[in-house]
Order: sequence, then structure tokens, then C-alpha cells
Amino acid sequence: SWWAKLVVVGLVLFAGVMAAALYHGVEEPARQWMRRMIEPKGSRAAQPAEPPAGRLQSVAARAG
Repeated sequence: SWWAKLVVVGLVLFAGVMAAALYHGVEEPARQWMRRMIEPKGSRAAQPAEPPAGRLQSVAARAG
């Protein structure tokens, strides 16, 4: 019957709305919180890079 189809469509819409609400209310804040927990205070780009130690050679030095 059309009433049963309307109920099914309503339940599907309700599930979609609740999924979106849970995503925005729980998942995104938790993801941002976890990223804040693992990122260091200073940016890695601000720290000077050390040259690699060992037997590594640049490609330009070998090609030339």
C-alpha cells in the first residue's frame, strides 16, 4: 500500500538525517580533537632540516 511506502521513505530520510547529525556532532569534533592531540606545538616546516648522513649522493653529482 502507499502508506507502507511512505513509512519506508520516511524511515530512510530519518536515517539519513540522523547519520548527518551524528557525523557533524560526533565524528568531526572527535577527528579535530585527535589531530590536535598528535600535532606538535611547533610546525615541522619551521624547524631546519638536517642533511642526510651516510653514503647518499645527489643525482646531479652522479650525472655530471
